[in-house]
Amino acid sequence: FLTAAYARARGDAVAAMLRRTMRTVDFAEAREPRDVRPVMDALLEETARVDAEAATALGGVPETFPPADDALLEGRGSERTGEDAERASRTSPRAFATGYAPRACARAAVTASVVRFVLRAFSEMLGATPRFSRGGFHQTELDLAFAKPRLSAAGAAASPADAKAVEDLFAECVAAAAARTDDPTPLDPAIVARILDAKQS
Repeated sequence: FLTAAYARARGDAVAAMLRRTMRTVDFAEAREPRDVRPVMDALLEETARVDAEAATALGGVPETFPPADDALLEGRGSERTGEDAERASRTSPRAFATGYAPRACARAAVTASVVRFVLRAFSEMLGATPRFSRGGFHQTELDLAFAKPRLSAAGAAASPADAKAVEDLFAECVAAAAARTDDPTPLDPAIVARILDAKQS
């Protein structure tokens, strides 16, 4: 329960950071990208911080643990009706546990669950953006290409299922942006490589 609550809190915080930056960019008027957006550096820094915190907190904890008590997850004795019940069903630890909670009490599992949660949130943000220019779409592709190696490694460190989930979520993010542009022609891989090489150097 505690690892799920931690993963949810950290995932919410990183997703909120991404959401704020989405509001400051006019993707409908964006020109062809020249660099990765700084928020992607911040995303990787936050992911590394989550990994370090999980390593510190779970260093001596066995990886396996019994399933959390349903009453603890759902709130014994609480009665909700109407909109309150619907909202609680979406935001409760149990709802989070069905899709993103760590499946083991281990550093890699916690980090991967946060990565998956954040990528899902990012996909939804991109899907809610009214329109992307060709440059806006290419900026999104470049940002994702920059983050993908590190975030994919986080998924692979947890389990094959997490690795596949992260790969699928990256594809969903690109597809969400492509669906909202009139010209979804992918950015030339040579341009992506040149920009990323320059950033790394």
